[in-house]
Amino acid sequence: MKAKSENNLFADIHKVTPKNMIVSADIVPKYYRIASHLREQIISNKLANGNKLAGERELASKFGTTHITIRKALDCLVQEGLVERIHGKGSFVRSVDEGNTIAIAFDVQVFDGAVSPYFSSFARKSLSYWRNKKFKCELCFVCYENPQSIKRFEQQLRSRIYRGVVVVSQPVADKLVKLANHLNIPMVGPYPYKNVPYYVGFDGQALIKSAVKILTAKGIKKIGLLVGKDNFGNYRKYIKLFKSTLREYDGTSRSDWIITGDYNAEFGSEALNDIWRNRNRPQALIITDEVIAGGTIKSASDLKINLGEDLYIVSQFSEDTNIPTPDTVIKLIYPVEKQIELIGKLLTNLMAGKRVLRNHILMKPLIGTKKLSKEKPIEMASI
Repeated sequence: MKAKSENNLFADIHKVTPKNMIVSADIVPKYYRIASHLREQIISNKLANGNKLAGERELASKFGTTHITIRKALDCLVQEGLVERIHGKGSFVRSVDEGNTIAIAFDVQVFDGAVSPYFSSFARKSLSYWRNKKFKCELCFVCYENPQSIKRFEQQLRSRIYRGVVVVSQPVADKLVKLANHLNIPMVGPYPYKNVPYYVGFDGQALIKSAVKILTAKGIKKIGLLVGKDNFGNYRKYIKLFKSTLREYDGTSRSDWIITGDYNAEFGSEALNDIWRNRNRPQALIITDEVIAGGTIKSASDLKINLGEDLYIVSQFSEDTNIPTPDTVIKLIYPVEKQIELIGKLLTNLMAGKRVLRNHILMKPLIGTKKLSKEKPIEMASI
């Protein structure tokens, strides 16, 4: 079969990426694109369990690159548990029990820079976690706005090819949870549902409460919120929680600086530029996405704003973020590996028919900034 050219390897990304997400294949490293191409072949069983991969020099010739680039691509797949190297024999697709398949359903393209690093990290480390547990793991693109993709995944559920399902998007969970429960297929996903015995929800909205608590403890009264405006209204929950938390910690639910926009750095930059033109400015900004925060931080540098004095920024960041952030930015980190381990334990218990104590687990971020090293860390909830 003729291989796709490098320029066409990810031509489909723009077809499935939501309109308010920005992606450019030009900024994705070549080794990562090659790793994604091989990953897709493994996940779709075009490269079956136990198959030997072509040698590095053969792959280098096929993709028109160097064997060093190929080695970096294979290193990614080894770290994810998809490929294993056997000394003196080569690289092989790692064998797993075909009867143990876990589906991880995303409603956005999770690799190749299409969304925030958090989701890419979650997908990559989930693959590694379940493969190391001897499960086969499939990343499934299930778009809540695309009835065909929902129908296709429902057919897969009915065929019972999955032992369990992890859903990363609430709108997708809304579409699938009743069917999965009817089929007795255990599912872990965002937010709780009542009277669904085969489902446990996890929730990351503790970001807002943690951020407001930190800032009000410092005596900061004027707090703003920058929130990515999604297509299904979840941003309204962040705004509602922000107001209720302000009322809880500061006695007021009013803020003059609640701004919504697209999930990209341009929104963060433009929002800060608009805020800084006014005399009535907030003392701090809570930002719900690290990509938006990256744009805000860069704009602060351009405007010569002294972060940590003129303005506090509190934002969610993934552990392995590549967004430059000064120490004066208060980073709330969702430890992805701990999240995946917790989700894994929950799903494993559900698959074994064990009863879980709660159907809603609150994911709390850890504080990751030298400025707050003397303060007690916020621990993540456990089972």
